[in-house]
Amino acid sequence: SHPRFHPAAPVLDPQVLTDLEALGGPEFVAGLMEDFLQEAAQVVQAMQAAAGQGDVRRFRAEAHALRSSAANMGARAVQELCAAAEAMVPAEIAGAGARQVALLAAELDRVREARPPAMARAGQAS
Repeated sequence: SHPRFHPAAPVLDPQVLTDLEALGGPEFVAGLMEDFLQEAAQVVQAMQAAAGQGDVRRFRAEAHALRSSAANMGARAVQELCAAAEAMVPAEIAGAGARQVALLAAELDRVREARPPAMARAGQAS
Protein backbone atom coordinates (compact mmCIF):
# COMPACT_ATOMS: atom_id res chain seq x y z
CA SER A 1 0.00 0.00 0.00
CA HIS A 2 1.06 3.57 -0.54
CA PRO A 3 2.99 4.87 2.49
CA ARG A 4 0.90 8.02 2.73
CA PHE A 5 -2.41 6.25 2.32
CA HIS A 6 -4.23 5.73 5.58
CA PRO A 7 -7.72 4.26 5.47
CA ALA A 8 -10.21 6.77 6.78
CA ALA A 9 -11.39 6.10 10.30
CA PRO A 10 -15.10 5.32 10.55
CA VAL A 11 -17.29 8.40 11.02
CA LEU A 12 -18.90 6.70 14.03
CA ASP A 13 -16.89 4.40 16.28
CA PRO A 14 -18.63 1.03 15.89
CA GLN A 15 -17.62 -0.08 19.39
CA VAL A 16 -19.31 2.94 20.98
CA LEU A 17 -22.50 2.24 19.00
CA THR A 18 -22.38 -1.44 20.00
CA ASP A 19 -21.94 -0.51 23.66
CA LEU A 20 -24.84 1.97 23.51
CA GLU A 21 -27.05 -0.57 21.76
CA ALA A 22 -26.26 -3.11 24.50
CA LEU A 23 -27.56 -0.58 27.05
CA GLY A 24 -30.90 0.12 25.44
CA GLY A 25 -31.33 -1.35 21.98
CA PRO A 26 -31.37 0.23 18.52
CA GLU A 27 -34.30 2.58 19.23
CA PHE A 28 -32.47 3.94 22.27
CA VAL A 29 -29.36 4.60 20.17
CA ALA A 30 -31.45 6.16 17.40
CA GLY A 31 -33.01 8.54 19.91
CA LEU A 32 -29.62 9.47 21.34
CA MET A 33 -28.26 10.05 17.85
CA GLU A 34 -31.21 12.24 16.88
CA ASP A 35 -30.83 14.29 20.08
CA PHE A 36 -27.09 14.60 19.43
CA LEU A 37 -27.59 15.80 15.86
CA GLN A 38 -30.25 18.34 16.90
CA GLU A 39 -28.05 19.65 19.71
CA ALA A 40 -25.05 19.75 17.37
CA ALA A 41 -26.97 21.86 14.84
CA GLN A 42 -27.77 24.39 17.57
CA VAL A 43 -24.16 24.39 18.79
CA VAL A 44 -22.86 24.99 15.26
CA GLN A 45 -25.15 28.03 14.95
CA ALA A 46 -24.04 29.31 18.36
CA MET A 47 -20.36 28.82 17.48
CA GLN A 48 -20.87 30.61 14.17
CA ALA A 49 -22.45 33.56 15.98
CA ALA A 50 -19.75 33.56 18.67
CA ALA A 51 -17.00 33.55 16.03
CA GLY A 52 -18.66 36.47 14.24
CA GLN A 53 -18.97 38.42 17.49
CA GLY A 54 -15.47 37.54 18.68
CA ASP A 55 -16.99 35.90 21.78
CA VAL A 56 -14.08 33.63 22.62
CA ARG A 57 -15.53 32.26 25.85
CA ARG A 58 -18.82 31.23 24.23
CA PHE A 59 -17.06 29.78 21.17
CA ARG A 60 -14.90 27.57 23.38
CA ALA A 61 -17.74 26.64 25.76
CA GLU A 62 -19.97 25.52 22.88
CA ALA A 63 -17.10 23.52 21.35
CA HIS A 64 -16.44 21.88 24.73
CA ALA A 65 -20.08 20.87 25.20
CA LEU A 66 -20.28 19.37 21.71
CA ARG A 67 -16.96 17.58 22.18
CA SER A 68 -18.36 15.75 25.22
CA SER A 69 -21.54 14.75 23.37
CA ALA A 70 -19.53 13.63 20.33
CA ALA A 71 -17.37 11.44 22.56
CA ASN A 72 -20.49 9.79 24.00
CA MET A 73 -21.77 9.04 20.47
CA GLY A 74 -18.43 7.85 19.07
CA ALA A 75 -18.18 10.73 16.58
CA ARG A 76 -14.39 10.91 16.79
CA ALA A 77 -13.72 13.49 14.06
CA VAL A 78 -16.36 15.81 15.55
CA GLN A 79 -14.62 15.35 18.89
CA GLU A 80 -11.24 16.26 17.36
CA LEU A 81 -12.61 19.31 15.52
CA CYS A 82 -14.20 20.53 18.75
CA ALA A 83 -10.94 20.03 20.65
CA ALA A 84 -9.14 22.06 17.98
CA ALA A 85 -11.80 24.79 18.24
CA GLU A 86 -11.42 24.86 22.03
CA ALA A 87 -7.66 25.31 21.64
CA MET A 88 -7.95 28.29 19.27
CA VAL A 89 -6.57 31.58 20.57
CA PRO A 90 -8.75 34.71 20.23
CA ALA A 91 -7.01 35.93 17.07
CA GLU A 92 -7.56 32.52 15.45
CA ILE A 93 -11.24 32.51 16.37
CA ALA A 94 -11.67 35.93 14.78
CA GLY A 95 -9.83 34.88 11.64
CA ALA A 96 -10.49 31.16 11.24
CA GLY A 97 -13.33 30.41 13.65
CA ALA A 98 -15.96 30.43 10.91
CA ARG A 99 -13.88 28.02 8.82
CA GLN A 100 -13.52 25.69 11.82
CA VAL A 101 -17.30 25.79 12.31
CA ALA A 102 -17.81 25.00 8.60
CA LEU A 103 -15.53 21.95 8.94
CA LEU A 104 -17.53 20.89 11.99
CA ALA A 105 -20.84 21.29 10.13
CA ALA A 106 -19.51 19.21 7.22
CA GLU A 107 -18.39 16.45 9.59
CA LEU A 108 -21.80 16.47 11.29
CA ASP A 109 -23.36 15.93 7.85
CA ARG A 110 -21.10 12.87 7.51
CA VAL A 111 -22.31 11.64 10.91
CA ARG A 112 -25.94 12.04 9.82
CA GLU A 113 -25.24 10.07 6.62
CA ALA A 114 -23.21 7.40 8.47
CA ARG A 115 -25.99 6.43 10.88
CA PRO A 116 -26.87 2.76 10.57
CA PRO A 117 -30.11 2.30 8.57
CA ALA A 118 -32.17 1.46 11.67
CA MET A 119 -31.06 4.72 13.26
CA ALA A 120 -31.87 6.77 10.18
CA ARG A 121 -35.37 5.24 10.01
CA ALA A 122 -36.02 5.78 13.70
CA GLY A 123 -34.75 9.34 13.42
CA GLN A 124 -37.14 10.09 10.56
CA ALA A 125 -40.07 8.60 12.46
CA SER A 126 -39.71 10.98 15.42
